[in-house]
Amino acid sequence: MGRLNNKSEDRPLILIPSPHIPSYHLQKKYPEIYQKFEKNLLAKKVKRHVLTYAQFKEDVNLLKNAETRFLPQAYVKSPLLINIFGDSVAQILWSQPVVIIVVKNKVMADGYREYFKLLWEQSHA
Repeated sequence: MGRLNNKSEDRPLILIPSPHIPSYHLQKKYPEIYQKFEKNLLAKKVKRHVLTYAQFKEDVNLLKNAETRFLPQAYVKSPLLINIFGDSVAQILWSQPVVIIVVKNKVMADGYREYFKLLWEQSHA
């Protein structure tokens, strides 16, 4: 699964999806923000590990530098999209208004990373 180690400068961006909102939602709903975000990721050569659902398979191909796996539809009924990067976790609720909570905490980020590994092992390419 690429590099999921403990060196924070070497960590990929990890995305845990919501079955209701695709991981690439930002690029469709907020294209200007997404373009800046994407440019930054590509400039820094950040790898992405993305879990998503088969219903989003065609659209997820739009993501660059991404290793993608697909979860069974019955998994993760949470409306949150979770991004793990370095020692930070962003929990995003695509509602009106959008709610974004970012917590910088190594223990929390490592805990979410372990949760991601469990889901990754149970998903398929």
